[in-house]
Amino acid sequence: MKALSFYLLITAMALIETISAPPLTPIPMEYPHVVIFPKSGAQKSRYFGDCLNLEEMGEVEIRYNYPATCRNYTDITCKNPTSDPPETHAEREIAAPKNPKGYLKCAAKKVI
Repeated sequence: MKALSFYLLITAMALIETISAPPLTPIPMEYPHVVIFPKSGAQKSRYFGDCLNLEEMGEVEIRYNYPATCRNYTDITCKNPTSDPPETHAEREIAAPKNPKGYLKCAAKKVI
């Protein structure tokens, strides 16, 4: 009988210790919106709203971690769009830019 009481006491103490433990804080993880894979050199992480200089990067492939709509621009501030229509990319898609000249800016695609 003493062994059973001792076992129940230890079990109750372990349960109380588990319940009273502070909750685990999640590890903040920020994933880049797009990842650029140049043919030579290291990969680069970028976020929506960044104006990317495609000519400076050379030949690249871009991985879109989230659905995105991208547009080509003529200036470094990405204020003057080219006549090319915007490109839509799916989540986890890897693609080379259709127009490797000028500047590229991407935004999150609205999913309904």
